[in-house]
Formats: sequence, structure tokens, C-alpha cells
Amino acid sequence: MATEVVVEEVANNLEEASRVVRHLNPRALGYGAGGICIGIGIGFLLGQRWRKEQSRREAFQESEKEIEEIREHFFAQRAEKVEPTLKPDLDEVVQERGYSTMEVETEERPLPPPVPVYPPSTTPGVPRTEGASKDKYDGWNYPFELSQRNWRAPHIIHQDEFASNENDFPQTTYTFYEGDNILADTDESILENPESHVGPKALHSFGHGTDDFNIVYVRNPQLGLDIEVIRHTGTYAEEVQGLEREHESETESEETPEA
Repeated sequence: MATEVVVEEVANNLEEASRVVRHLNPRALGYGAGGICIGIGIGFLLGQRWRKEQSRREAFQESEKEIEEIREHFFAQRAEKVEPTLKPDLDEVVQERGYSTMEVETEERPLPPPVPVYPPSTTPGVPRTEGASKDKYDGWNYPFELSQRNWRAPHIIHQDEFASNENDFPQTTYTFYEGDNILADTDESILENPESHVGPKALHSFGHGTDDFNIVYVRNPQLGLDIEVIRHTGTYAEEVQGLEREHESETESEETPEA
């Protein structure tokens, strides 16, 4: 009895299944089968890629571990071989090798020469006395003086500039005879056109920037000279040419009576 019931139930299910199969669209079944195949293929590819990445990651980790172990092993061996050594004393090395320990005498380096200081003038008629001395900075203003200079023409400089001679110019001395307004060179020859030698202001600025009322210093870039100009209270005719003395000697000889 039970067997008949089971057979009857299976027959009914088969009939129902055949009815469902008859209603299925063959094209839809083909699409469904194709989709299932594509999904299986994509899943297979992704699985393969994941397995490769996993294998690569594991291999990389293994290699890192091996490298670290090798590095630690290398440094451990190096630490065992390298022992701290102390540098020997220099004197001990010299004695062991027989080097001479003779002291070497070193010469003292000479000091640079001081800034030249020019002695007071001994020109007759130009006494460097307390009456002629003054403060060399009295009335001197460096910013103003520099602003007024014509650097291409003769101009007044300070006594300290003359002493330092920063341009390394040759230095000379001119004499100005105030009695007859004559400027003479070192050999007592008259210098024509004095302004071209000492500029237009120097002969009216004695004592400016110096420690003596009878001296002024000039730099002439055209001639490449630094010049000390000394004012003489006498005349060129008397002091150099001696004209007045000759005239006085002649007068005295005329006044002397014959014996």
C-alpha cells in the first residue's frame, strides 16, 4: 500500500516537472547556462590571481626574514672580530721608532711697520712751535669733506690720510712763500699755475686737517702725488734768490769809509 502511494506521488511530480520544462524558453536556458559559465570562469581567474598574490606575499616575507637573519649574523661576526683599540701615545710611538725629539726653534714673525710719522718741518721761517700747533681734528668733518671732494682733481686731505698713504702715492713737499705768493718745489724751482698742483683752496686753508697752522696736505690724483705744503713767512726773493741780502751788503759796503 505504501509503495503504491510513493509511486503515485513520483508520477505526479514527474508530470509537474515535465509541464514546467515544456514552458521554459530554450533561449533563456541558453543565456542562463552561458552566464553561469562566465561567472565560473571569472571566479576561477580571480581565485588564481589571489592565490598568486598570496604566494608572492608569502615568498617576500620569507625572503625578508632570511635577509634580516643574514644581516644579524654578519654584524654579530663583525662585532666578535673587531675589538676596541686605543691609540698609542705620540711620545711612545716616537721613542719606539727612534724619531728625533729635537725641538725646532721658530723665529718670531716681525710685526708690520707702524704708520709713518713725519718729523716736524725744519724749514726756516716755519717754526713748529706751540704757537703754531693745533688739534688736527679741529674744524674737520669727514662726511662733509668727502662730499665736497672732486676725486679727479687736487683736493685737501687730512694729516692722517697723508700718513697712511692708502693709495701708495709718492710723497713730496712744496713750500709756499707767503711774502710774494710763490709756490716752490723741493728743488726751489717755481711752480707755475699753483692751482693745477694743489687745487684752488689749499693755499688759503693752512692748518685745516693738520696739527700745524702752517701746513696743509693735498692729494693730486692727476699727478699721482700726496703733497705736504708748508707756508713760509718770508719771500721767495729773499730766502731763495737772496736779492734783499745782496742789496743790503752793497749798501753796507758803500757806507763803509775807506781807511
